[in-house]
Amino acid sequence: MARHRFQPGEPLLLWMETPRKTHEYLRVYRPGERFGTHKGELTFPEELYEGAVLWTHSGTPVWVLRPSLADLMMHVRRRTTILYPKDLGWIFFHTGLRPGARVLEVGTGSGAGTIALAYWLGPRAKIYSFERRPEFHKNAAQNLHTMGFADRVELAVMDLSRELPQLTDLDVLFVDVPEPWVLVARLTPFLHPGGSWVSLSPTVEQTLQTKRALQDAGYRRIRTVEIIEREWLIREGKSRPVQHMIGFTGFLTVAWYAENPDPERTP
Repeated sequence: MARHRFQPGEPLLLWMETPRKTHEYLRVYRPGERFGTHKGELTFPEELYEGAVLWTHSGTPVWVLRPSLADLMMHVRRRTTILYPKDLGWIFFHTGLRPGARVLEVGTGSGAGTIALAYWLGPRAKIYSFERRPEFHKNAAQNLHTMGFADRVELAVMDLSRELPQLTDLDVLFVDVPEPWVLVARLTPFLHPGGSWVSLSPTVEQTLQTKRALQDAGYRRIRTVEIIEREWLIREGKSRPVQHMIGFTGFLTVAWYAENPDPERTP
């Protein structure tokens, strides 16, 4: 049976089950390093494989798993709210995001969405991410480095409502700022015809203003959705939805940029 080995510096997920709940921790693998939990300490061995069991000094088993993309996103060090996996999963399947794409991200935040883009688009992609607050930029850069994606993203501190970078022929504009409609006309020249726009807004009023700006700029096929996720607790004879769920996180708006029809042309 083939076993997949962790390399030093790779992220790993530690999963532990106790009688009342489960616990998980995202850590970077460094052979010989100690890690403490409320059930005792463990030491990372010189060789470590996916699915292995480590034991704390108090005798509690801890399973070592390869973290999913959702794990990488949800365990970043946060200084801002983040896009959730439920939202990004829908975005990946309803925009021009694909391996090797050229993407402009406005609003790096904590870098969770940036990590997801880098993972999904692969090493051939070009991701340009801009954040106007230096402290958020610094935190996002550290998160990208920790997760191993720093070489796939060009990060910069810049307020795109005031100045613009030199970019062209992009596939997707990924906008997560409080007033996305302000950026529609400014950023659309970066996008090639057939490219797509995606933005997240917390209110209907913001979403409406964004749609108006997209229509004025020549976008077509404009859609707005909200994604709700509810987990279930599955137990013999008493399965039910969990008491706490990830409900509303924002309205997602997706649109496609296309050429305007010739007004002088008649059928």
